[in-house]
Order: sequence, then C-alpha cells, then structure tokens
Amino acid sequence: MKKPKDRIYAGYIKRILDLLISIPAFIILLPLMIVLLITGFAAMKGNPLFIQPRPGKKDKNGQEKTIVSFDNKKQRVVQNDIFADPNDNLLALSGNGKFLAVSFEDGGLMVYDTTDKDNSAEIYDQSDFNHFEGGFYDKFFAFSSTKDGSSVFAVINMDKMEQEGGFELDSRIGVQPDETGIYISHK
Repeated sequence: MKKPKDRIYAGYIKRILDLLISIPAFIILLPLMIVLLITGFAAMKGNPLFIQPRPGKKDKNGQEKTIVSFDNKKQRVVQNDIFADPNDNLLALSGNGKFLAVSFEDGGLMVYDTTDKDNSAEIYDQSDFNHFEGGFYDKFFAFSSTKDGSSVFAVINMDKMEQEGGFELDSRIGVQPDETGIYISHK
C-alpha cells in the first residue's frame, strides 16, 4: 500500500518536475528540430515525415472504393456483448476484395459483388438458420448454416454463380476456408 507522501509525490511534485524539465528542453532544442526538418525536406525532396495512407477507404484517385448497402438489414447482436462470441454471424471478404459475404439476424445470407451490384447473390432472403460459418477460397464461397442442431453446407463457384456441391447433416457443420483450401468438421 502506498504511503500518503508517495501519492503526493506521484500526483503533484512529479508533474511539476516533468514540466520544469520538458519546457526548457523543448525551447532549447526547437532551433535544432527546425534545422533537421528543413534538412529533411531538402534531402528527401518532399515531406520528411512518414504519413501512413489509410488503406481501403479511397483509391489512388481519392474516390471511395465501394459502399455496400445492406438495405436496413443488420447482423445478430446480443444484449450484453462484452464477452459475447460473435461467431453466429458471417462477415467475410474474398482475398481480392471483390465479394463480401454477410449473414443477417433474420436468417438471410447475401454475397455482395463490390464491383457490380447486379452480380450479387442472395443465398437466403430469410430463414430459420441462426448460426453461419464460412468464407472464400480462390473462386469459391463455402458456408454452413445451422438451426436446431442440423446444418446445410454448400460451395458456390463465384465465377459462374453456381452451386458446385453441398450436403445436409443432423449435426453442426464447421467451415473454415482460407488461402490453402476449405476445411469442414462436424460435431
């Protein structure tokens, strides 16, 4: 436990010492910092300060890349989400950024084409499914939908917009697509 005099030092005296040292140091070093900044401009023929561009927001021409409208649909949320596991929702972006898969609280599942709105695929408009898993591998979108302990699994070829395969089980199907393949499990 801290003694009362330790708290006084930590609260007031330390703050005063910090200011007494930092303000004179800043004033003394300011001319040197200005010289270094001007030297950096000259040596680098531009801004010597590193500024990280924000990826994803805008393209090289300053235009917004894509805005996807969910048309007043929303994902399932829980009342107290502090320790909630959001794994009932599906939100996956393909490796090239062309497709976005999203599940909704009404059991809907959509795959949006971020480059062409007319090429989006509605898997379910609404359904009784309450758990979704999946993602993208190469040109394929693989997903599972679960309700009451039974699941549906499917693989969709996004180039052709056709289902390549799928099956149903009376148990939960786990799906984990990544850059190496599509992995499934069942319980």
